[in-house]
Amino acid sequence: MQQKSFKIAFDILLASSWGLSFFGFIIGFYIFLPFGFINGLCGAVFLAIPGLFIVLFIEFFTVQKKKFRELQEQTKLLRSIEEKLSK
Repeated sequence: MQQKSFKIAFDILLASSWGLSFFGFIIGFYIFLPFGFINGLCGAVFLAIPGLFIVLFIEFFTVQKKKFRELQEQTKLLRSIEEKLSK
């Protein structure tokens, strides 16, 4: 139950981070568009970067958590194999 609530919380955080990144891109583009199209794109990328870093951090955290769970399962299997071999 607890892992399911963590997954839901991380999915919500991930979706809001993508939304923040998209919102930053759109706002940056429209703010800097009067100075030229290229400046608008540069401003959009500049304002989208914080949201993308948050997405990267959340994805890194979820991958590490999956890796940790997988290592726990492998350790449990290896211990059971060791017990069977030692008998």
